[in-house]
Amino acid sequence: MLLSVMEGELEARDLVIEALRARRKEVFIQERYGRFNLNDPFLALQRDYEAGPGDKEKPVCTNPLSILEAVMAHCRKMQERMSAQLVAAESRQK
Repeated sequence: MLLSVMEGELEARDLVIEALRARRKEVFIQERYGRFNLNDPFLALQRDYEAGPGDKEKPVCTNPLSILEAVMAHCRKMQERMSAQLVAAESRQK
């Protein structure tokens, strides 16, 4: 009987310690990041952009078409590489 009461008190103490640690973490995050919601990735990007050095007038995406063309060229190059590796692997297996 006494042992079960002591176990219950130890569990309660552990729960209180965990709650205090969680609260301390929340307070630290609130003090450090203040107005930002850490669950929203767009707000996190905005926070990093505002905090980071650099030109603030530079747009994030200069020309979407040029970016798409660069991605397509990279994909073609990787496809050629992979097909060359596949041919080499097939020739080794024969």
